[in-house]
Amino acid sequence: YEESKVWNYLSLNAGTNPVDFQVFGHQVDRLQTVGVFAVEKVLMQWLVESYPGKKLTYSHQTMALLDSIDKVDAKTISPNTLYLSLSNRSVTVVALEKSNV
Repeated sequence: YEESKVWNYLSLNAGTNPVDFQVFGHQVDRLQTVGVFAVEKVLMQWLVESYPGKKLTYSHQTMALLDSIDKVDAKTISPNTLYLSLSNRSVTVVALEKSNV
């Protein structure tokens, strides 16, 4: 992961444009993983206006999955483990091998 290449990573997702989106990153130290995602600036502005005075924190469902894997005791994970997150339109697969993603 190189922070300077964040838009290269996100360009895999069609329609993600630096003018219209704000990039966020979330690091999971033990897994040595950084999750990168983008939120539309229009949506962010709507949220700021809808929740004035509130501190807003942005996350992505994949970050919740990685955080939950991070909380599992490394001793209980078998050497080759797959974690799956399923939704009605996507599947996220995290392959864990010897505590490495």
